[in-house]
Amino acid sequence: MLNENKPSVWNLVLSRDFIGACLSADEEFLATGNDLPLRNKVYALLHLKRYQEAAELCRKIAVISNGETSSEFKFEAIAEWIQGHHEKALMALKNTDNTKYTDAAGGVEPLLLMFYFSQFSEDKRIRNDILNKLKKISKGKQSANWPGPIAQYLLGEIAEDYLRSKIAVQNILRQKQTCQACFYIAAQNPNRAMDLLQEAMQQGIIASQKTEYYLAKHIIDAGE
Repeated sequence: MLNENKPSVWNLVLSRDFIGACLSADEEFLATGNDLPLRNKVYALLHLKRYQEAAELCRKIAVISNGETSSEFKFEAIAEWIQGHHEKALMALKNTDNTKYTDAAGGVEPLLLMFYFSQFSEDKRIRNDILNKLKKISKGKQSANWPGPIAQYLLGEIAEDYLRSKIAVQNILRQKQTCQACFYIAAQNPNRAMDLLQEAMQQGIIASQKTEYYLAKHIIDAGE
């Protein structure tokens, strides 16, 4: 039986007790079969830089959930990417094509990651394919929803100031969205990149529910 007074796995992550979060997630999953604690365990593993374990756990979650959400594939992708497994990262993102549940903009987040990853590929067809998909989505009504404005920014349809004006006012959403926005602005502005990545990280641990948080941290750590 679970201790109802025990902090949730996510609260353990927020308090930076990442080892405790991993242990609690395993205990809760065994007791309930609910995959939510495992999803929160992914964050803890990424904070611990246990990337291969994180990728394997994401694949386990995809089996449990029948691959219905894009989240597990996105986090699998960045865990593989940080390890230098670039092809595996792209393959994970391709699995989001048929997911039932995705972001409010209609599946922009996986495409944003693919757009970023494509910068490091010699196959220019990948980048062009992603750009075409982003253009198609940006024309739809859902593109007004976050993270749609990031796609519009990368396509050159809006400026940085306008992108920032579309970030939510509500604190938790603002932190997550600012982290994402700063990461992709950095990708387009090499001369300001490190400052922008630092701004992304300054949004705090709440923002670690977004893949861009870990990519930003990885780049900063590599540059130090």
